Amino acid sequence: MCNFTFIVNKTIPTGYAIVAKYEWFVNGVSVKTSTDPSDNGLNWVVVSKPTNVYCKVTYKKSDGITFSDPYTSTTFTPTIKELNFSNITTSTASPNYGCTTSTVSYSLNRYTCTSFCAMTYNSVEEYNITWQPPTGWIQTNISTNGNNVSFTPDASSGGLLTAFIQLSCGYTETKAFEISRAVQAPIFTASNVISCTSSATMSINSICGASNYTYTIVGNPGITFTSNGQQTLTSTNTTINISIAGGGSINSINAKANYINNVTSAEANSTLTVGTGTNSINYTQKDVVWENRNAFFYGAVQSIPSAINYEWYSRDESVSGNPFVLRQSMNANTADFPLGAADRYYTIRVVATNPCGSIVSINEDGYIWASSCYGELTQSIKASPNPTKGNIILELINKQPLKSTLNSTDILEVQISNKFAVILIKKVFGKGTKQVNINLSNLNPDIYIVKVWNGIDWISSQIVKE
Repeated sequence: MCNFTFIVNKTIPTGYAIVAKYEWFVNGVSVKTSTDPSDNGLNWVVVSKPTNVYCKVTYKKSDGITFSDPYTSTTFTPTIKELNFSNITTSTASPNYGCTTSTVSYSLNRYTCTSFCAMTYNSVEEYNITWQPPTGWIQTNISTNGNNVSFTPDASSGGLLTAFIQLSCGYTETKAFEISRAVQAPIFTASNVISCTSSATMSINSICGASNYTYTIVGNPGITFTSNGQQTLTSTNTTINISIAGGGSINSINAKANYINNVTSAEANSTLTVGTGTNSINYTQKDVVWENRNAFFYGAVQSIPSAINYEWYSRDESVSGNPFVLRQSMNANTADFPLGAADRYYTIRVVATNPCGSIVSINEDGYIWASSCYGELTQSIKASPNPTKGNIILELINKQPLKSTLNSTDILEVQISNKFAVILIKKVFGKGTKQVNINLSNLNPDIYIVKVWNGIDWISSQIVKE
């Protein structure tokens, strides 16, 4: 089926007596020259597609001396049908993930040829198939004619798998199969690890074909890998040990798998919550308001990692030895609850509980003054700087749209008292004063109550002298 005979006609042009020479060209290359006038054919084994054939003919006159210029025939391209082989199939569905311990098989089989397809090489039985896999793959088995083949892939390489079908005459066709690889990312065995000690252990699953793993800590700089004291570690181990120093924090531990040829996976992550070292709670808000002749506390503290409960206590400081009273218990770092009688000091305590135990606020000496003159939360005192080592600037700020034209931001009088309600500084100002500067240099470091009279209400707040 590969051997073709090409014929050029023997017509002699007017004025010439005989053919002097035939020159045959296949795909532009001279393959045969004949001076025999009767040898007007070319037998040629077709081994590739497309194949183009033409002939140049030179004639001579009866004098045997005069020759024509070569006449070039038309170019003939034989119709060469595909061999009746199916597309390549595989034993492993896309994305054909494999590693060095498993094999993947592929097949290239004949199909039944009918109707128009009968013009193809359907009678060809003598063929051989060779395979070219992606770089790094190793052929482990192949059938007699090469229809079936198996490979051990490397950890990550993909690309074209090519089958070369060759007939005994040398004719070759190819089939190709695109192999896409999806490298696997590791998975942490726990998505959130809580450590209450100076160390922690975290693990990922083993990834087939991975050369090693790169781990990264994002968060508290006092948290490092035990093996190198750094926040980045590349290791073949799937279990890592972490050393913990510093206060409580929430950190991200990331891991990715590394393969040959500089291929890396996506990054997996887990949370490491550290509870050790957090032995105090800082207030972010402490406020008291007088509502319907009752004093109410509004407050907030920093969020404690993995806290499962916050208990809010208050103690009336008007009588020595008064106990703390539980006012609110809930899973929130904010609180609002009634204090009791006004015009006295209260101490606020917060106890937060997380898996590492209970943490008590240190601000037990941070007194709250509950004043019956506080009014509604329509105005507040802006004090800056607060804390201060010397002077402090005071202004009245409207906290919400005014409900009455009686609200005023004038500062007519300022009183600064200690926690025992003893007035230490008293200043009087004229109408229209919007900002005052008070010198606290003679006061000892402590917490003080500042009260501002705007002509209608007294507004109270706390200031700190360092």
